[in-house]
Parts: sequence; C-alpha cells; structure tokens
Amino acid sequence: MTVGPSGEAYGPEGCVVEQMNYAEELDHVDMLREKLMHRDPTRRHKAAVAMASYVGDQVLLPQPLDPHPAAILVKGMMKPRTQKPQLLEGLRAFGIMGVHCADYTGGCLAALVNHQDNEVRFEAMRAIRSVGPQVAEVVAPELAAAVVDVDTTSPLLRFQAARSLEVMGPPAAAAAAEALSRSVNDKDPDVQLASCRALVAMGEPASVAAPALVEIISRNSGYELRRVACDALTSMGPGAAVAATELGRILRPKYGDDPVLRQKAATALAAIGVNEVRKPERQLQLAKALGDKSPDVAKAAREALRNASCKRALNGSMALFEKAPEDRPKNAPPADDPSPEVAPAAVAEPVEGEHGAHTDLVDAAKDSAMGPAENAPEAEAAEPNAATTEDQPGAQPEATADEAHEGEGEASERPAEAEPMRPLPSTFQTLLSEAEARTAKQKGDQVRLESENVLERLGLDGEAVAAGITEAAGCHAEVR
Repeated sequence: MTVGPSGEAYGPEGCVVEQMNYAEELDHVDMLREKLMHRDPTRRHKAAVAMASYVGDQVLLPQPLDPHPAAILVKGMMKPRTQKPQLLEGLRAFGIMGVHCADYTGGCLAALVNHQDNEVRFEAMRAIRSVGPQVAEVVAPELAAAVVDVDTTSPLLRFQAARSLEVMGPPAAAAAAEALSRSVNDKDPDVQLASCRALVAMGEPASVAAPALVEIISRNSGYELRRVACDALTSMGPGAAVAATELGRILRPKYGDDPVLRQKAATALAAIGVNEVRKPERQLQLAKALGDKSPDVAKAAREALRNASCKRALNGSMALFEKAPEDRPKNAPPADDPSPEVAPAAVAEPVEGEHGAHTDLVDAAKDSAMGPAENAPEAEAAEPNAATTEDQPGAQPEATADEAHEGEGEASERPAEAEPMRPLPSTFQTLLSEAEARTAKQKGDQVRLESENVLERLGLDGEAVAAGITEAAGCHAEVR
C-alpha cells in the first residue's frame, strides 16, 4: 500500500485502494489515466478527481502525464450547464493538486469567482489559495472586484477574497492594491484585517494604499488592526513616506496607548529610509523614544537612528539642542572652562560665626577667576620707575660684561616668578571689595567683643581705659 506524506492511503478508509500493494497501485493509476480519455464526460471527470491526490504528491505518475487531470476538469467545468456538484468536486480537486495544476486552472478559477452561487465562489477562492501566485495575473482583478463589492458579495466572501489576495502577494499588487485601500475601511472588521494583511504581503508595489493605512493608524481602530497597518507600512518601505509624520506622532506615549504599536511605528520609520529618519523632526521624535518605558520601543528607535547614522540623536533628545564644536564661535571658551563673568557665582555669602570662611572663599574665587595677566597693571607701573632711576643722582652705572655674566648666573639660580594675572572684571572687583569690607567689619567686631570681655573680667571701665590709651598714644606722638 502506498501512502502520502501525511501517512494516509490514496483513497477512502476501507476502500479497495487502501488494500493494494505498490505494483497494484501503479496499475490503478495507469487505469485512471486511460479513463481520462474515455468518451463519457462523467467518467473522465471522476478519473481526474481520483488522480488529484497523486498529482498533488507527485507519486506513481507516468511521465509525461498526458492528458493532465486538471485540463480534463477545466474542460468539463467551463461548459455552460455544468452542475453545481461537478463544479465543487473539480474545485476541491484543484485545491488538492495545488501548484501542479496552475498552468491549466487560472481562467477557470477567475470565472468561478464571479459565479452566481456563493458556495461555488467560496470554493473557488479557497482553491486559488492552494494553487498560489502563479495564477495571480488572471485571478487578481476578479478578487479585487469581489473584495469591494459590498452590494452583492457577503462579508464572508469579501473576507475570503482578501485572504486569497494575501496569498497572491506582490504579483497581484498592480490589480488589487487600489481595491484593498478601500476594503481596509470595510464595515466588517474581519475584512479590514484581512485586507491589511494582504497589503503586508504585497509590500512596496502596493504603496498606493499607504494613505488609507495612515488613516487607520491615526484613529482608534483597535490594537490589532493598527498593528497590522504598521506592518503593511513597514513592508512598503520608501513607498510609505507619506505616513512618516503620523508614525512619528505615534512614538509619543500617551495614557492607555499600545507600546507594541509604538515599537512598530519606529520599525516602520526605519524601513521608510535614512532620508526620512535624518529629518530634524524625525530625529527628535526617535531620540525621545529612546527613553520610552518599553525596552522594545527604545530598541527599535535606537536601531532606526543607528541605521541612519544619527550619532547626536543617539545621545538623547537634549543632545540635538547642543551646538556641535564646529558650530561654536572661535573666541568662545571651551565647555569645561567657564567664562570669568560666571566666576562671581563662586563667591558665597559668609556664614555667621565663621569669620575666616569668607576670606577663604574670596581667595578661592581669586585663584579660579583671575588669569595669568592679573599683575599686568603693576608691571606697567613699574617700568616708568625703572626708567627714571637712571636720571636720579647717585644712580649706579651700568654693569660690565663680567658682572652681567655673573648676574645672569644668579638670575638662572633664582626661581621663576609667577606670570602676571589678568585684570578682574569690574563686577567681580566690586564683589571682592564688598566681601573684604564685610570681613574687616566682622573681625573688628570680634576684637572689640573680646576686649570688652577681658576688661569686664579685670573689673575695669572700658571707656576709661580707651580714653587712657588714646591719651597715651597722643603723648607718644608728641615725644617722637
């Protein structure tokens, strides 16, 4: 007994074929092939239906197989008055033969898609899915007409037509993409979903339907439908550039929205192409998505930016607002070297009871804010004094060559003097003056307070002691 790939015999359970051995089954197939040429059309039809399983599995068939069982079935089914049972048997036989009958069945299947009987139409659409894309050019126009025919075609048949177009794939895009762009808005949700899946299978050749998909993802159409619509836009690639704006809007998380949809939106933007991702508004949207709570969304956004070589956007949305090093003015200080105008912020207010703290802050501010040219005015003031010493009486004469040589040696042994410091900005000088005045006042108050405490412990009158000190100072000045 010969069995098919599924382990089942070629024939009904308990029939004669199931009891045959290999040689007997070879004779059986040869007998069926002879009946394909019988004068009785009914016998020819039954023989062709019986050979469908052998054709589908490509076993026990003579080579060449002439006539082909599918050709015999098509000839009988295309007659005007063919009975419904014969049509259904033939269509189911086509489904069993699959791709091996594609060369003979395209025209017959296209005609039966428009049959007046809904059951025949249903079986024809199922057979088309089994036969495959080889008949797409012939059957796609008929399926496209059926998928949008809401007047005479039931939702079940429209659903079957959309599923058949999904199997046809890109070869059916030219004839069916426009029809599917309308059927995605069908009243029946199953027809909508099947139409979107058909567009996913067709890919970029069906990009004419991209505006309809944008409408779906922009409204509250249900999670599953919007996800499949994003998948369709992804499969269309650059042809779906019209959807980029809406896809970018979806990336922004909202309360109760779908993180899977955001992930698919980022993937769709990457599929549309680097030219779209590199646009400033798109980089900003994807950079913000890097911080999404869903790791899948963040990963998809990162992949989109990485594929487009958007290095700054990969550092986050705030990095897009920072000037690149080449964009900064030539005289601008580096980022890690704050301008002297910012340095006064380092001067803090003194803390009560800590009189030395303010002086330390002032010194620290001087060290951080003053540049190497701080003592430049003093150096300039010293030069005229040096020049006038030559004119003063008793000035020393110029040194001889030997003395100059010895002076150079001594100068080389002396430590190098610090570079002059830059002048302070006027604002900072004012702040330093006020800080020093406050420090001096606080020190004076502290000294006076301590003196009063000492005089109080000695039992002396502070005012009398102060007057005596003043008088003694005056006498001392007169003596001098």
